[in-house]
Amino acid sequence: MAPDSEKSRAERVQAALLAAEERRPRAEIMSLLDGVSLTHGVAAPLDEAFLTGELAYSQGRYKQAVEAFKALDARREVPPWQAYASAHRRAFASLQLGLIGDATEATEAAADLLRKHPALRQHEADLDAMRGHVSELRGDFETAWALFEIAYTSAHRHRNFHRERSTASDLGRIAAIVGRPSEGLEWLRRAREVTGDEVDARALRTLELREGILEAMLGRTLQAKATFTAVIDGGAEDETAVDALGRRADLSRMLGHVSPANSDLRRALRVAETHGLVRHALYCHKDLAALLLDMGESALAADEFEQAIQLALGLVPPQPLVLMQLAQDILVSPGLVGQPLKTLKRQEIERIVRELGELSRESAYQRGTREKARSLAVRNAIGVLGHFVDETVELEGCTVRMVTGRVTPRIGMGRLRQGELTTLRALLAAPSGMTIRELADKTQREDGAVSKSVSRLREELAPGSLVTLLRARLPAIHRAARSNKQGVGGKKGP
Repeated sequence: MAPDSEKSRAERVQAALLAAEERRPRAEIMSLLDGVSLTHGVAAPLDEAFLTGELAYSQGRYKQAVEAFKALDARREVPPWQAYASAHRRAFASLQLGLIGDATEATEAAADLLRKHPALRQHEADLDAMRGHVSELRGDFETAWALFEIAYTSAHRHRNFHRERSTASDLGRIAAIVGRPSEGLEWLRRAREVTGDEVDARALRTLELREGILEAMLGRTLQAKATFTAVIDGGAEDETAVDALGRRADLSRMLGHVSPANSDLRRALRVAETHGLVRHALYCHKDLAALLLDMGESALAADEFEQAIQLALGLVPPQPLVLMQLAQDILVSPGLVGQPLKTLKRQEIERIVRELGELSRESAYQRGTREKARSLAVRNAIGVLGHFVDETVELEGCTVRMVTGRVTPRIGMGRLRQGELTTLRALLAAPSGMTIRELADKTQREDGAVSKSVSRLREELAPGSLVTLLRARLPAIHRAARSNKQGVGGKKGP
């Protein structure tokens, strides 16, 4: 590299670093680093290691941002403002990835830096806002609201214009969750009126998205749909775009426009999975399940909903709001889990929804005394939802998911229908195999229907495919098939 080029590169790195320290808009930092090859990793120059994380954060690559800032936090020579920015960015990125425990740890690390360095105290509002986000994800909306209001007041006092705007916007979002759309629009108006700094395009898209949500709640459907479209078309494919796509899909579904809704949700899911946005992906699967159920695709709907449950059960720590929403969906549409709800199971789910709902409205003075109740309710919810995760039967040549019927790898059509699943369950329960007549008696179906199910199983499953544990049952499918052609014990197959 020529000396002039090296000098130019160094100047751009320093300019980007200064922009980060002054909390300039993300777009400005990205433009300063456009085309600059940063050295990163353990041996990287300090400034470039920091900017590697900052750039990943600004671009919405949260996994890479967390990794970069974790590596930076381990270095002793980091100046206070950089250490604070690193901890704060790591906390927010962890939240986007659904890692509440990591977000809480990073928030407290940032708080410790503020206590040690009074010059950083103007950032206190950032931490109150971060704690508000954590409370929200735990389902404690009253505490979240209070923390966002504290953050808004503190940011206004310290002329922290970015945080003043973002917390007003967050209050607009919480207003939507608790069903106060008019109040929410007032908070969003305050957010737009904050002056004193430049507003980056990403913040404006977030504001626009939240305005669309509140417009939809107030019945302004066409206006809301136009707002979501503007958000989608106006920026990168990031978490804001995922939210907007999901919201536009909701409106399309409400208007009976199935194809556009399906397209939007699948695009949103692709973006969420690309960026590791677990909670966003969870809601995409959840909404796809509801849409597919509307379309009469019950097996596909159950498959999508099961993936949503699996993602929810994998969140650490568990998120009560997500668990409650999934439980509510099952109560409203049992078809999402591919089976009718028995009375006791319905009562159990109703109790979980009631308990989690009550705990989400707890007052501050109740928090300590009800923490055990919250933990118990969450454990109960996880246990109940876990029952709806598709049982998988391992085969030598393939696996079968016993609720949705998916067969992988695909051998025939790649999916078993309900009749074939019923037949397979009966065969798995019979160590020495069964005749067509025995299968018909066991499953309470006609001989002809059972015969067709056996033929389909032979087409869809690899020959002799049960695992070693079930090897004694291998003759079952073939014996049933032979009985169809020749009869067993004098009984000819239909």
